[in-house]
Amino acid sequence: MYNSKLTSAERRSVKNFLKPKAFHPYYLDNNMNNNINNMQMVRPVPIASPISGNPVHPRLHTYERNGQVVTEAHWIDPNSGAFIRKGIVSIEPKQ
Repeated sequence: MYNSKLTSAERRSVKNFLKPKAFHPYYLDNNMNNNINNMQMVRPVPIASPISGNPVHPRLHTYERNGQVVTEAHWIDPNSGAFIRKGIVSIEPKQ
């Protein structure tokens, strides 16, 4: 029978993998306190899915907040539909 409990080494592995620094090449700014909702600035580039290993292209979402136009990138696994990560691509004043 399958044992669903993880060993301590497996838990550490998962914990380290899920840390934001695991995706550090895609961050433009590592200071989390200067952006909306403490989200980091990102470049909207394809990444490898940590779930399926397939390439994941970001979906760009644009909305208005406090007189600014915010563009976010959301990475969602194409096979499972599971959310992977999101970040802010740009913040511009409303024109």
